[in-house]
Parts: sequence; structure tokens; C-alpha cells
Amino acid sequence: MAKTPRTTKRSRTRAERLTRDPEKAAETVAKAMRKAEKHRGRLREVWDDLMTLLRIAKAWATGTYTQIPWESLVLVLLAVVYFLSPLDAIPDFLIPWGFIDDVGVIGFVISKVRDDIEAFRSWEQGSS
Repeated sequence: MAKTPRTTKRSRTRAERLTRDPEKAAETVAKAMRKAEKHRGRLREVWDDLMTLLRIAKAWATGTYTQIPWESLVLVLLAVVYFLSPLDAIPDFLIPWGFIDDVGVIGFVISKVRDDIEAFRSWEQGSS
């Protein structure tokens, strides 16, 4: 197994804790949504996918969507937590490179939970 950077391990631990506290998860998602809006231009490569991850996390936290497997939920929350961390592998204040690692983590998570994202999007369309 490849070595995981310390910041990613910390993010996973925090994500696992959030699976036990939906209220805290909802607060975390709200913070991430505010940060994403603030930096929308720098996130354009992953904007749609990031918004989907945030919607999945919010729907799970509010109890409206529970069909996501636990491991996929942890990965979604890991991406959210990592995105929120200002001092990750490449600190966010380092313009223009500060979000490169965030984009990479988001892309990695998207690749791992693609089927669950598609299932969520189908659920969203059916519940609209």
C-alpha cells in the first residue's frame, strides 16, 4: 500500500468522526460550501464534482440520502475535510498553487466513488 501523506490521514480520521456526528458533518459541509463559493474561479476544474460531493454529504447529514456505502461516505467527507484545511500539503494561501492538492484529492475521491456519485445524481433527479 502506498504511503499516505499525514494531512490525508488526519483528514480521514476527521471524516470517520463526522460519520458519527451528522450535525457536525452538516456544519462542515456548510463551511466548505462557503469556501468553495469564495474560490470558485480557482476550482473551475472540479467545480461540478465538488458541488456533487458537497450535496451528497449534506443529503447524508440531513438524513435525506442514506444509500451511500460507509467507505464512500468516508471518502466524500475526507475530500470535504481536506478541502477545508488551510494547511494541507500545499497551503491554500499560496496563490496560484494553493488549491492544486485539493483538486488532486477531490479528483482521487471522484474516481473512487464514481458509481456512488451516479447513483446519487439519479436519486436527485428522481426526488426533484
